[in-house]
Amino acid sequence: MKNWLKKNNIPHHKIIEENNSKNTVENAIYSMDIVNKKNFNSVTLITSDTHMKRAYILFKELDYYNKISSTIKSHTIANTNNYTKEDQLIAKNLKELYKRIKNSK
Repeated sequence: MKNWLKKNNIPHHKIIEENNSKNTVENAIYSMDIVNKKNFNSVTLITSDTHMKRAYILFKELDYYNKISSTIKSHTIANTNNYTKEDQLIAKNLKELYKRIKNSK
């Protein structure tokens, strides 16, 4: 994604890369930690169209300070993907996220 952003003329100083995560749940946790530590007013989530719904839901669950206010928008011309598997992954990831939140308290 970082390379795609650079190719599309996003200034380097506007890109913050989270590269410690091993999965989407960790990416949401670590990224929102960065957002909150740096006290950002808003964030833009960049990911693939098939991954956006799951990522958005996880990030929104961690959005304690309501910095994520946009809605999911598809930027593909034709999306014919079957999202059944994605919905199953969302449920699995939310379960993992809630477990991690509970264990961190």
